Amino acid sequence: MKFCPNCGNKLKQDDKFCEKCGRNLSQNKIGRSAEQAKSQILNKLKNLGTSWFKKDKHRQYTIGAVIVLIFLILFAGHIHNNGGSIVTPKNVSFSKANKGTRIWFSADGTAKDSKVTEVIRLRGDKATKYDVYDDSITLGKLSSMSNSRIMQLAKYQDKKSFSHIVKDWNLYNDIPNPSYTFYDLYNHEPNCNIEVINSDNDGLYFDGNGKILDQISNETGVDDDELPLYSENNKNINVASTLKSAFQRSLDSVDYKGPRTAEIYTKATTDSSGNETISQFLSIPSTYYDNTDVCNNNFYNICKSNPTIVKKIISYEKETRPYITNITSLSEYDEAFSKFVKPIIDSRKFQNQYTKNAFKSQNGWDKFNLNYTTSFKIYNSRFIGYGWTYNKASGVLVTKAQNDQQKAVFAKPSN
Repeated sequence: MKFCPNCGNKLKQDDKFCEKCGRNLSQNKIGRSAEQAKSQILNKLKNLGTSWFKKDKHRQYTIGAVIVLIFLILFAGHIHNNGGSIVTPKNVSFSKANKGTRIWFSADGTAKDSKVTEVIRLRGDKATKYDVYDDSITLGKLSSMSNSRIMQLAKYQDKKSFSHIVKDWNLYNDIPNPSYTFYDLYNHEPNCNIEVINSDNDGLYFDGNGKILDQISNETGVDDDELPLYSENNKNINVASTLKSAFQRSLDSVDYKGPRTAEIYTKATTDSSGNETISQFLSIPSTYYDNTDVCNNNFYNICKSNPTIVKKIISYEKETRPYITNITSLSEYDEAFSKFVKPIIDSRKFQNQYTKNAFKSQNGWDKFNLNYTTSFKIYNSRFIGYGWTYNKASGVLVTKAQNDQQKAVFAKPSN
C-alpha cells in the first residue's frame, strides 16, 4: 500500500500527485537523487587539498562571494514574485499584467471550499488556461501552495480533464444519438421514409428500402428524430454502453497536446466620463477536444452508402408507431429495438464510422464579464480579483495578493 508522505492519504500505485493535498510525489525520488549527489560531491571534496582555502585572503574572498551569490538569488526571487518589478505593485490588473508571471484562479465562490475550475498562467498579455477536473481542488487547498507546485498540479489536472471527457458521460443523456426525420405521409405504410441532413444543410430522402428518393441543397429543416440507445419500454435493454465505448476508443486515438498560449482579448465598459472602467469583457484562450458535431455528417455518409441501415431504421419506426402497426403490448417495443436498432449499433464498422474524428484539438475562448473587484482572505492567504458572470454562470477570477495593501483594479481605458 502506498501513502502520501505529506498528509498520509492512501494512494494508487501510479499516482503522480496526491489528490487530497496536491503533493508532487516525484519529489521524494528527486530528494533521494539530490542526497546521493550531495554525498558524492562531499566525498570528492575530502580528497582535495585545502591549503588554498586555509589562506586568510582566499577564505575571505570565498566567503564574500558566497554571501553576494545568496543575496543575488534572493533579490532575483523577489523581482520574480513582484512580476518583474523591484517594488511590489500597489495594484494588479488582469488585462494589463505586470512583467513576469502571475497565477490566477477561476472559482465558483469565495469560501475555502469553493471549487477551482481553472488555473490561468498570465505572462504579460498572454495567458495559458488549465482545466481543473477534481472537485477536491479548492481555494483553501491552493492557498498554501507555491506557484510552482500549483502549476505542477494544474498540468496534471488539465490532462486528467482530457482523459475523462467520455468517462463522465451519462449513458442516457450525453451520448450523441444518430439523428434524422421520420415521415409517415398520410399515416400509410408505403409512404414512410426518412430524411438525413448534414452540417452543410444537404438533405437526403430515403424510401422504405433505403433507396435515395431525392437530394436537396440548402435544406431549411432539422432532424426531429433520433435513433434510440435503449428500448422505450425498458432502459436495461440498451446499446448506450456499447456506443460510449466506441467514443472512448475515438478519444484514446487522439494525442493530448496541452493548453495553448495566446494573447487575451478585453473590452472595457466605462462610466459616463469615459475615463474610468466600470466593467470589462474578457476572452481567455482555451483548448477543447469535443468535436462530436461531426457525427451528424458521419451518419449522413453512412446512410448514403448503406441502404440496409436506412431500411432497418424505417422498419423500427414503423413497428413502434402505434397508429401504423397497432402495438398491443410494451414488450413489442423491446422486440423492435433488439431486432432493428441493436444490430446497427453493435456493428464495429458502424461504431468506427460514426465516431470518426469525434475528438480533436481545437482552439477556443473562455469568456467572462468582470463586473466588480473583490478581496477576501482564506487561512493565511489573501485573494484579490474580480467577480464575473457569463450567460447563466458566475464566479470569481482571483490571484494571491503579495501584501495586505495590494488590490485588484480595472485597467484604465485605452486612448
